[in-house]
Amino acid sequence: MRGREGTPHPLSPSPTRGEGDSSAERVREGIAPYTRYVRAERDRIETPRAALASIRFSKCHHFDQSPDSTSPPISP
Repeated sequence: MRGREGTPHPLSPSPTRGEGDSSAERVREGIAPYTRYVRAERDRIETPRAALASIRFSKCHHFDQSPDSTSPPISP
């Protein structure tokens, strides 16, 4: 509630720092299950993605290396 010039109304309660902190804590507690879910899903997706990237990287660099002793010789 505001007075005429935009100043707080003298009878309106002003939130104290402790009230604001407890409100923020309640919000964090309220969204915690969703936050945990999102983190778990991100980890579930990132693990196979990292493995796939590693496979792609090793395949890509396999062609850059000289042939090993089990490869048939390349004839000119």
